Amino acid sequence: MLGLDERTGTPRWEHRLPVTRPSDEKADYYLRSAPGGGTVSLTLRYAGLATGADTDVVLDAATGTIVSTMDPRAPKRITLGPVAVSERDENGKVTSATLDGGMAVDLAACPDRRAHATTPTAYLRLCASPGGGMVLHRQELDGSAPSTLPIGWPPPTETAVGLLTGRARHALVPAPGALVAARDGDAPVVGFPAG
Repeated sequence: MLGLDERTGTPRWEHRLPVTRPSDEKADYYLRSAPGGGTVSLTLRYAGLATGADTDVVLDAATGTIVSTMDPRAPKRITLGPVAVSERDENGKVTSATLDGGMAVDLAACPDRRAHATTPTAYLRLCASPGGGMVLHRQELDGSAPSTLPIGWPPPTETAVGLLTGRARHALVPAPGALVAARDGDAPVVGFPAG
């Protein structure tokens, strides 16, 4: 993997993985970037790699320095914001999760997560509540008491085609001074003051 200068395209750094034998198996690369671009995560699956190679890593995007390694069974999700979330799942269901620094995520507080994001101080989840509504659950990174806030989306008045892309039907976006929640099929979004 090469890190290129954004202006000139010249290589700044490279991350090499040792191959011990050729393999006909297809190599699968998973490369993701944090929202601000400060870190990238690399996951590689290939039969010919040396054992113990750093195939699941988070790298500093400017220098290529390994920030942390990842457990392939609980990869870090760096695309959620400034704090990485490691999730272990079995058969498509998240069974445990931790935040950078080792804090466990309270999965029972949000059994039906629709979207999630991180800020420098909290892990935020948009959750479907048993009564059919939606709530915003905030788990503080300093260990203080979590909070839950009901979301009062107005009834849909018009359909917005293509508001969200892919399989996601909900979005949660921390922005300067606010937190924005959106759901597919609705023109309105809901905003909350930050803090």
